[in-house]
Amino acid sequence: MKILFSRCYPERFIAGLLQKISKFSSRLRLGLDREQAARKKTSEKTLNERMRLISMMSGQIVDHMSDCLMHNKEPLTPGEEGLRDLKIMTAIYKAAQSGMSVKL
Repeated sequence: MKILFSRCYPERFIAGLLQKISKFSSRLRLGLDREQAARKKTSEKTLNERMRLISMMSGQIVDHMSDCLMHNKEPLTPGEEGLRDLKIMTAIYKAAQSGMSVKL
């Protein structure tokens, strides 16, 4: 697995972003579903260009989440909110595939 970036934090916290973010000294593991990639067609061939997964904003999110983990704080966007969003997105995909309404 190729790690695009890694950050080291106090208390042995290491975050690497491509497939997963792990806190090795506890039970937390966050994962990304897919690696983001872009294809560009050129006159010669199709190039696969990997997009940077970390922008300034996503780096700030990783920093915020690690700070919450290390200092036992409540994150600005709790997991319940992300789970709700995931359920909504899944329903949207199901509705698009079936052409029918999906009840939430």
